[in-house]
Amino acid sequence: MRSIPDEVPVVCVAVGHRYPVEYVWKLESMLRRHMPVPFSLTCVVDQPRKLPPSVRTVDASNWGLRREGMRVTTDKLGLFEPGRLPFDEFLYLDTTLVIQRDMRSLLEFGFGREEELVVVRDWNYDAYNTCVMRIRTGGLLTGIPKAFREGVTYPWRNPGDQDYVTAYVRDKGLESQVAIWPDDMIVSYKNAREVHRTDPDAAYRMLQPGTIVKFYGKTKMDQLLNPIYRTFKIQGPDARFWVRELRDHWR
Repeated sequence: MRSIPDEVPVVCVAVGHRYPVEYVWKLESMLRRHMPVPFSLTCVVDQPRKLPPSVRTVDASNWGLRREGMRVTTDKLGLFEPGRLPFDEFLYLDTTLVIQRDMRSLLEFGFGREEELVVVRDWNYDAYNTCVMRIRTGGLLTGIPKAFREGVTYPWRNPGDQDYVTAYVRDKGLESQVAIWPDDMIVSYKNAREVHRTDPDAAYRMLQPGTIVKFYGKTKMDQLLNPIYRTFKIQGPDARFWVRELRDHWR
């Protein structure tokens, strides 16, 4: 039976210009508080960035995984390619998330599975969400970046990596190589915020069990903590929801 590595390799991606490097710094800080075992953090970048000294960087600028009309997150497809990183099995985390408790249960589930990929079930449509993944390279999913470079296209709802991964897996009949994280392990801030408008107690209950709270959509974590932004850009009860909790955890 597989188990948690003695040192857990963690990978994030910081490409493009959408998020400040503060997000990587805070991810590393959260990992230091919530990782129950030693870990290393590697950040895939496309330009020089001022990151914590302990963070290893890997340059993705020559990976050849950009396509006109698609988001720069397609660089994440290179994570499935052997040799891109100095390890063949790792935990991937988006920087746009909050770790709010000890990660042992998440690690035990992810590294205990035999499948090549452990991924999130998207909260809004029938697809994988690639915000949190345990990836093991060298298997059948190695073909994902190869197909992308060769110009293979699939229909998509969002023009980024997760719809491509979903479509490739289904096209090749590789669903048996993919496991899904338990639904209450990685939870959605945006979906809970929508519930908060009509049932505040239920919204907080939605986020409470999650090891990880994922942010996506228009409101970014740094914006939610900015009182000026909250006053002028966020309407009604949305401006108050989970602000104190975010301040406590995202640091």
